[in-house]
Amino acid sequence: MLFDDVVLKKGASDDLVQPPDTSYQPPIQEGFENVSNLFEDTPFWSEAKVQSIVTENAINGKKSLLIENDPANWLTILGLSMDEYKLRANTKYELQFFYEELSDLNAIQCVIKSAEGDMWIRWDATNLSIIGGDDPLKIDFRGRTMIGGEKRITLTFTTGPADSYFVLGGGCEGQEEDNKPIKLLIDDVSIKNLNPANNPGTGDAGLLLPVAGLAAAGVAALWLTRKRKDK
Repeated sequence: MLFDDVVLKKGASDDLVQPPDTSYQPPIQEGFENVSNLFEDTPFWSEAKVQSIVTENAINGKKSLLIENDPANWLTILGLSMDEYKLRANTKYELQFFYEELSDLNAIQCVIKSAEGDMWIRWDATNLSIIGGDDPLKIDFRGRTMIGGEKRITLTFTTGPADSYFVLGGGCEGQEEDNKPIKLLIDDVSIKNLNPANNPGTGDAGLLLPVAGLAAAGVAALWLTRKRKDK
């Protein structure tokens, strides 16, 4: 075996970083209207104690996802499959969803995770004020209480140098002695790639198309907490 002109270059691994993927990426929307089983019919999964599709008091349309979780176990209440969709590196995205509180919640936290680090933001689940996050905030937060009392959340962020993914999770801060479960309805979860290839000449992310799942090497997490007794 012969070698010739071998060069050791400091930082050579940086040369192997792939440029951002700017090809078209279809958006996702799941409104649970044609869903009977969360695991089989949607791109989502859950570790929550209860995760069922319900028609009673649906947020939008005829069906919503009901989540019920123990107050302090911090398991994933809603996750997106890592096999079929990814949040591409160095790409701007919009994540939007609706929720309605069926039990007394404290805060919701969204975390965008990847091998290169996390981004996060936390807001009051009821009045939608920001109560924590990166300094400075890396996730743009827009929250609105709708006429029926449900909340519409829109989060805009740009991923880092690694592909990212997200999950929605839930738990309880300081309420281990309170056995009341965390309960909420979730509806119309959508993800849009906001890069120009996805918005040809219109500034619009295009028609929202349901897909079989979501995959990636990174994650967004929503943590739900019950209100503390001193609040």
